[in-house]
Amino acid sequence: MAFLIDSNIIIYSYSDEYQYLREIILDDSVYISEISRIEVLGYHKLKPDEERYFIDVFDVVPVITPSRAIFGKAI
Repeated sequence: MAFLIDSNIIIYSYSDEYQYLREIILDDSVYISEISRIEVLGYHKLKPDEERYFIDVFDVVPVITPSRAIFGKAI
């Protein structure tokens, strides 16, 4: 089974309080949507160390781009 991780999970994983989320994110069955990548890296108050962490996450975890059919199902 595969899991699509929400942007909030990625954001929370940066915090030491939610460090356990890092193991979940790095699981082989986890994917991230291109939409979540935009949401996380597009935040205008992102600090350089946060940005580096998130870029590293997106470099390791497979990022999928939803197709038109997927968007249609979501609608």
